[in-house]
Amino acid sequence: MPWLNVYDDWVPHQLDYTTPNTVDELISKAVLLYGDRPAFICGDERITYSQLSKQAENTSEFLQEKLGLKKGMRVAVALPNVIAFPIALLANIMSGFVQVNVNPHYTSKEILHQLNDADCNVVIISSATIKAFSKIVSRTNVVTVIFVSIGDEAEPLPSLGGVDVIPFEEL
Repeated sequence: MPWLNVYDDWVPHQLDYTTPNTVDELISKAVLLYGDRPAFICGDERITYSQLSKQAENTSEFLQEKLGLKKGMRVAVALPNVIAFPIALLANIMSGFVQVNVNPHYTSKEILHQLNDADCNVVIISSATIKAFSKIVSRTNVVTVIFVSIGDEAEPLPSLGGVDVIPFEEL
C-alpha cells in the first residue's frame, strides 16, 4: 500500500471498526484527538475539527431554536464545494434533520421539483444557485433561506419577496 507513505505522521494506517459509531461520536472523538488540526481545506480557507464542531452546533441551535425545526424535517442544501457544506451537513445530522442535497447547477425547474418533492421549508444556498432559485421560490414552501457568501467579500443578501434571508456567517 504505497499511499501510506504519503500520510502525515498523525494519520492512522488502519481504523478500528469493531464498535458502531454515530457521526456525532466520530466528530466528538476527532475534536478530542485532532481539535486544532484541519478538518477541511477549501482554497485558502481552513476549518479545524474544533471549529467545525462549534459552528455545526451553532447552526444546529439556530435551526432548532430560532426557526423551530424539529427532528425529521428536511433542510435543502444547494452549495458548491465550500466550507459551509460540511458545517451544514453536520448540523443537520446533529439535529436529526433530513438533508436534501440540491445540485447548485440545477435549472429552476429541477430545483422546483426537488424542493416541492421533499417539502423543504429551509434552504441553505449560495450565489451559485440564487438566480435559478429566485425564479421559483414563490412556488415552493420555502420560508427561510440561509445565504452563504462565497469569496473574500460579503455578498449583498438577495431579496426573495417575503422569504426570510439570513446570512450563514451570522449563525
